[in-house]
Amino acid sequence: RGAGWRYDGGLRIPPIVRWPGKVKAGTVSKARVTHVDFFPTILEAAGTTKDPAIPADGESLVPVLTGQGKLQRDALYFHYPNYAWHSKNRLGGAIIEGDYKLLNWYDDDSVELYDLGQDPSESLDIATQNPELADRLKQKLKQWLKETNANMPVRNSVQN
Repeated sequence: RGAGWRYDGGLRIPPIVRWPGKVKAGTVSKARVTHVDFFPTILEAAGTTKDPAIPADGESLVPVLTGQGKLQRDALYFHYPNYAWHSKNRLGGAIIEGDYKLLNWYDDDSVELYDLGQDPSESLDIATQNPELADRLKQKLKQWLKETNANMPVRNSVQN
């Protein structure tokens, strides 16, 4: 599985940071971060702030990088409503909260649930064994999609 997928290979890509005088060499963090965190991180590192009129989904990683704090968010969200160039991916979204990751597929509204702490390779779908957790995370993802006014895929309604 590779980039563009909601599975491990598409979302779990560790960043490497070099910041002499701020980040100690060899430091390792287990904080889950995403590419949208880079913008606020670079702004803070440069000693500036963003224009409040420009929305930013990410959170500055400076506290984590410098060992001065942790991230304030309770979950990471991912939304992929379009096909990749090869058109072989399924459209869907994902939420990671703590060790749990839920994938919601838009074509049939099905879900998969993984315990990343016990199963980082996402080989055992535990959604049917944990229906309450799966439903709570699915509803949380759907609420985030609504709050962010996310564009959703449009079903082809052309009939033969």
